[in-house]
Amino acid sequence: MTRLYVQYALGQGSLIATSEEQTQQVLERLSNIIYTPLKRIALLKLRDSRAQMMIDWLSLVLQLDISDPWLRKNAKLTLFELCTVAAINPKCYFLNDVAVGSEPATEGFSGIHNGHLGGSSICVKVVHVFQHASDAVYPRDDIREIIGWGQLHHPNIVPLYGIFHSKLSPLASMVSPWMHNGNLEKYLIKHPDEPRPPLIFDISLGLQYLHEQGVIHGNVKGANVLVNDIGRACIADFGFYVLQVGRTITHTREVEMGYTIPWASPERIQGGSSADSTFMSDIWSFGCVCFEVLTGLMPFHKCSERIAIRSLLEGELPSGSDPAKVLAGIDDYLCDLMNSCWRRNPDDRPSCQEIVEILKSNGVTREPIEEDQEAKRFRENMRERATMSESDLAQVEGILRQLEAI
Repeated sequence: MTRLYVQYALGQGSLIATSEEQTQQVLERLSNIIYTPLKRIALLKLRDSRAQMMIDWLSLVLQLDISDPWLRKNAKLTLFELCTVAAINPKCYFLNDVAVGSEPATEGFSGIHNGHLGGSSICVKVVHVFQHASDAVYPRDDIREIIGWGQLHHPNIVPLYGIFHSKLSPLASMVSPWMHNGNLEKYLIKHPDEPRPPLIFDISLGLQYLHEQGVIHGNVKGANVLVNDIGRACIADFGFYVLQVGRTITHTREVEMGYTIPWASPERIQGGSSADSTFMSDIWSFGCVCFEVLTGLMPFHKCSERIAIRSLLEGELPSGSDPAKVLAGIDDYLCDLMNSCWRRNPDDRPSCQEIVEILKSNGVTREPIEEDQEAKRFRENMRERATMSESDLAQVEGILRQLEAI
């Protein structure tokens, strides 16, 4: 085990692992509580300081090497739900000495601000609270996004560095790296000769990772794909994140806020704002992003939103009424890929794994890259902040015994 776990052993080997044997003991205790409905319900009813202690302990446990996919996904779900119902974030997520500009770079539900932290340029997402019911951002929405995003680590996912409280909003602000290349649309305007298929491959890898983690993005579009300093596309914005574990579906928002119409699948349009996003609705939207990348156009680019909805429901594809003209010069395999993502029956659409294989079979690939060193440094710092005193661990032990006795 790493130095981190040795540091927190403090005579409580059954709480924080310092060996492979103790790791197994910790995971067995957690698995027993999560698997037993009454114990899990009791865990989710914890509040205030007891909830904070369990949240911090769960955050530590999730840093262990959990090989069982069921346990890892359900442990994440339990942390996600406990943080949400208790309205508490893990202490280790909080950053100090964040400098943020007062003027936003973008407006909306979340203002994006420039900032600095420890010599690094950062992006600060400030979630606003609006007074009008139609613009409501619910108090726990930011926590859902923070916990969901904070568990994601992949080269093609924009990393969450942490959070802090600013004067700009009563809700926690989220910190991530500042992407100087901007989003996909801006990047392609500045770099018109950039090869397009490798960027599509990047996005497919990021989306494949999300789906393997049980995560549905819910709002895949070019504006939510950023390009990092080495020209790799990274998926961003998890405000509509959906975590699906078995039959359990958990949203980042108390009220499903809908979708961005030109990128939305027909089943979501037909279901209205209450329609759940799914893995296959993400695939439809991925096909729309491919269209953006390859043509420089929005899906249904000649239509207003109202006309786009009508056209979609009448069977027209996002490429428009004259796809042969719009897609002229684009390789057949890419046209076929987009059309397969736009099949009306969601079950007929390809999975992310199949998309990746299609691209590879046509010679589209990337040299593997490791986690960005700055992102790695912030993640290590988050681990270092995840301290629990001996008295806290003793209280966690007491809580666990109470749950295990149910």
